[in-house]
This record gives sequence, structure tokens and C-alpha cells, in this order.
Amino acid sequence: MNHRRWNIERIRQRHLGYRYALGLLVLLLLAQPLAHALPLLNCGLVILLATFLMVGLTRVSPLLNSRIPAYCLGCLAIALEIPYALMIKQNISPSFAFTFAHVLAWIAFFGLYLFRMVRALVREPYVTTSVVMGATSGYLLIGFSGGIVLDALMYLKSDSFAPLKDVYNSSDGVILRLPQMILGSFGYLTSVGSASLVPVSLEAQVICTLITIVGQLYIAIMIGLMLGRFHHRRG
Repeated sequence: MNHRRWNIERIRQRHLGYRYALGLLVLLLLAQPLAHALPLLNCGLVILLATFLMVGLTRVSPLLNSRIPAYCLGCLAIALEIPYALMIKQNISPSFAFTFAHVLAWIAFFGLYLFRMVRALVREPYVTTSVVMGATSGYLLIGFSGGIVLDALMYLKSDSFAPLKDVYNSSDGVILRLPQMILGSFGYLTSVGSASLVPVSLEAQVICTLITIVGQLYIAIMIGLMLGRFHHRRG
């Protein structure tokens, strides 16, 4: 009986974590216009998000075999984000190697979290409002991950996007581009596109296409899983 109560309490904590994760991601999205005036805002919010995903969700996740990689990747991404923020504050342009490692760490962490999220949602006994919020947070995280990749591509190849190549051409523009890149990524994620972010280079077109494909596949997979779970509950 005690073990059963412990499981129920753990499920409640996990569902509460889904709600908080969605709230943090919505806050991060709504904060993008303000990030132009406060360039370090995104750095602080993304560190807060990563900390919560590790402490708030990974701790109560039903998946035990990939906790250590999640903690390691999360700590690595945060450790790289802090000097990145200091470089931006001092108007220092990050090197190619550091930018590549910084982006790779965040994409690996977010990718592992998305994989764990899908597996955890499959194991949920019922489809509740919290479960839907958890699935929505995963969808939003794809958009933010795409924005990070697009921003890194713009830094490495400044003529990747037509509207931005003549606007941000100095070293201090690398962080100022991020809000526009994130919002543009959500445009391609929803397959609507972005009038302010038109890919020109082949690399940019490939990444924007991949963002759209991943977003549509995620929606299709999650709808299928939730409908199957609802049918199983009624049966």
C-alpha cells in the first residue's frame, strides 16, 4: 500500500512538473521582445529552464536508465552558457570551436529531454491535462532548439538569411539575433514560415526544412499516442 501511494505521489509531482515546464517555455517565448533590450535575459532563462528540467522533471521521471546522461549534458550546457554570457557582456565574439561546442551541448541536452519526454508520456496511465501540457512543452522545446541552431548558423555564415545579413554584421549582434531566430524557428515549426527570416543558403534551407519536418512528426506521433491511450482507457 505504501509503495502504491508513493507511485501516485510521484505521478502527481511529475504532472506538476509538466505544468511548470510549459510555463517556463511560454515565459521564454513571451520574453523574446524584451530580450532585445536585455541581451542576457535569454541566457538566464535558458539556464533556469535547464536547471528545472534536471531537478524538477528528471528526478521524478519513470525512466531510470538515462538520468545520468541527462544530468551530465545539462550541467555541460549550463557550464558553457555562463562563459558565453560573459563573452556577450564584454562584446567578445565567441570562437568557432566554442560556438560549436555550445550549440552541440544544448541540442544534445534538449534532444535527450525530448526523447525522455516521449517515452515518459507513453508510460502515463491516462491522458490528463498535465500530460497534454507535457506534450506541448516538448513541442515548444523543438522551436527553441531550432532557434539556437539557426542563430549558430547565422554566426558561422552571415549570409544564410536574406533579411538579416545586412543588419547584424558585428560581433555584438550574435546575441541580439537570437530572439528573431527563435521566433523565426517557430514560424517554420508550425509550417507557416517567417517573412522576416528567409533562408538563402542551402544549409539554412535544410535546417528550416528539418525544423518543419520534426515539428509535424512530433505532432503526429503525440496525437497517435494520446488517441491510443484514450481508446485503451475506454476499452
